[in-house]
Amino acid sequence: SLLRICDRCPPQVRFLVSDSGFSDGDALLASRLSLLYPSIRLWNRLRLGYDMKDTNVTEQVAHSRVPILFVHGEQDRVVPFAMGQALYDVCGGEGDFLWVAEAGHVESRHWNEAAYDAKLDAFMARFVDRQS
Repeated sequence: SLLRICDRCPPQVRFLVSDSGFSDGDALLASRLSLLYPSIRLWNRLRLGYDMKDTNVTEQVAHSRVPILFVHGEQDRVVPFAMGQALYDVCGGEGDFLWVAEAGHVESRHWNEAAYDAKLDAFMARFVDRQS
């Protein structure tokens, strides 16, 4: 996740876009997979080498100095809208948001292309031409 490293991005990174981003993968999967989740978490730790408890990006976002545009559909059934909103609320650097009422997971541009493009263009214009 880009948000996992947002507090230590190199100076060439001018901004990030978090579209339907989660704040805590462990909490998200635990709520979705309930009884299966402990086994999946153990397999993940043993086979892939990391613990799902390490997927909480809230602290990194809170310490980020890289501007972040948060985009999230209010009808997202994969990653709850509240997670995207929580990330925006804790953002330590400059942040902006686009909430799209009708959109599901990663559907914001589909539901409101004009608003998405305008928000992204304005966000890029603020940060792309900045000198280090």
